Amino acid sequence: MAEKNKNAHAGHRERMRVKFKADSGDSMPDHELVEMLLFYIIPRSNTNGVAHALLDRFGSIEGIVNARPEHLAQIDGIGENSALFLSVCGAILRRIARGTIKSKKKYTSLQDIADYLHRMFVGMSQECVYLMMFDNGMHLIDTVELARGEVNHVSIDPHRLMKEAILHNASAVLLAHNHPNGEARPSEADLDTTDRVQYLLSSTNITLVDHLIFSGGSYTSIVHPPVGEMLEVEDDFYASYYKRYCGEDSAVE
Repeated sequence: MAEKNKNAHAGHRERMRVKFKADSGDSMPDHELVEMLLFYIIPRSNTNGVAHALLDRFGSIEGIVNARPEHLAQIDGIGENSALFLSVCGAILRRIARGTIKSKKKYTSLQDIADYLHRMFVGMSQECVYLMMFDNGMHLIDTVELARGEVNHVSIDPHRLMKEAILHNASAVLLAHNHPNGEARPSEADLDTTDRVQYLLSSTNITLVDHLIFSGGSYTSIVHPPVGEMLEVEDDFYASYYKRYCGEDSAVE
């Protein structure tokens, strides 16, 4: 019986490999791609059920590879080594995304920057802070991770930001972080951090382009808040937010 099951698994895996080779996996659903990835870390078991369990728990492939190893290991069939392997895959994908951003492309709009940064936050289950640094022509010099925290909290050290900006001889910087389980809405701590960074940079020739907050597929600018239908200003917090960054007359009525 064991030999029969082994042969069945081998035949299934070979069919999956043939299917992948046909179009580099483009036509395969997410659970089959995850199942194939698991082939190489769970060599002698049926990985279909494990793939479905991972997607049910973490929601997407991005969610799986960006999950913490200890959370991955809570899934039946995923041991410590498998959890670490999946986390390494996430780290590699983030490194690739950062490498793409490191090209000498000139950024001419906030949306252009946000499109690239969004890829670095997709699926992340904890707050993370990135710093983008530009030359005086808005060509990207480098992007560095400043901090990583819990699900709903991360501390940003403005002095570390200053050190990185000066070390890279940046003329302008952009700060970005995510709210994994919340809205792309700045907290009082986010506003205070932005004020602190702007104050420290005011003694240099370095410009703070913006502080962006990402959540899901959306983002919010702190330095250049959206207006009109892009952001409803219905409470005292948002009213003070607009007055703080846009002046008394900028709040939406």
